[in-house]
Amino acid sequence: MELSNSTVVAVRYNIGASRCGTLALIGPVRMEYPKLIPHMQFFAKMLSELLSEAMNEQPNE
Repeated sequence: MELSNSTVVAVRYNIGASRCGTLALIGPVRMEYPKLIPHMQFFAKMLSELLSEAMNEQPNE
């Protein structure tokens, strides 16, 4: 797969106060970053809240 015209957008998610992982999207260099980044941040926040709740941890704001 050719990746020279690709980029990675990544956001971290937490379980409680612990940094747990990273969500990443590989896409074309010419993406609509102003639209994409808030969606990824929202998704990471929701994932953090769901995982924290499932593990009885307090989400890190």
